[in-house]
Amino acid sequence: MGIVFSKLNINAFIDSINSVNKKFLILSIIYFFIYPWFGIERWRRLVVKKYPLKYNIASKIYFLGEGINLILPSKIGDLSKSYFLKKYRICPTPYANGTVIYEKFLDLVSILSIFFLSWMLNEQVLQVSFRLIILFVLVFLIGTIVVFNLHVLENKFSNFIPNKYDFITKPLIGFFNYFKMVKTDYLSIIFFLGFSLFFWLGHFFQVFLFIRAANIDIGFFQVTYFMPIIIILSLLPFTVAGFGTRELSLLFFLSEVSTNENIILSSLLISLRYLIPGVVGLFIYLLFEKNKKQ
Repeated sequence: MGIVFSKLNINAFIDSINSVNKKFLILSIIYFFIYPWFGIERWRRLVVKKYPLKYNIASKIYFLGEGINLILPSKIGDLSKSYFLKKYRICPTPYANGTVIYEKFLDLVSILSIFFLSWMLNEQVLQVSFRLIILFVLVFLIGTIVVFNLHVLENKFSNFIPNKYDFITKPLIGFFNYFKMVKTDYLSIIFFLGFSLFFWLGHFFQVFLFIRAANIDIGFFQVTYFMPIIIILSLLPFTVAGFGTRELSLLFFLSEVSTNENIILSSLLISLRYLIPGVVGLFIYLLFEKNKKQ
């Protein structure tokens, strides 16, 4: 973050704050009361395919994970959903892990799909190596095929690993079988992919509103072009909640269309997407979970 703020002219940054577009800012803040509930419902539906999960419990788990994301890098807090599902005796750990990994898979497919669509629609965009993109897609496809077919290793695990290591093999086999179950329900896959695309277009629309609030004149499909790249970069375990990585990435992509001050202001506004749900999650933890331990 020190590198980021070294690029700031403080007086110009204050001017950027004072001249923020209030209309776009209000719209983007209102959106906070809409999009989390779609994400919660999507994940809840992944769980209730086999185990009942009330919406209020799913909401609590979601926000607790967002609180942990403020402390740990790479959105690791999302993995806490599995822990809380086991803690609240909703479902076994292997199934819970499967829902979290499948959710991340849906996110990645949606982000990549939106990126490729935007890449084709944009004429004046930064050049990205076609070979690099093809390589990334191939690695992703191979990884997807492997994950959805890991269940074929069940017999090998059972035959070659001694019974005394069942505490390792059984959870793994349960995790593999989750994806065996998922791939047999094609209509469900189509539904969740469609739901996830709609969900992520909403995410990017909020980002677009924040960028416009910082008085950066840019189109929606330009945002959906570079933001998927920034989101993936911000997941690298260099910083917590993507702070620093996100700012430097935005400076790189937007340096030709606006000032450093406006760009960093837009990044700080975008960071509210992580700060507000995270603060809600920390509040829930202090109000409910911490009291249980005492």
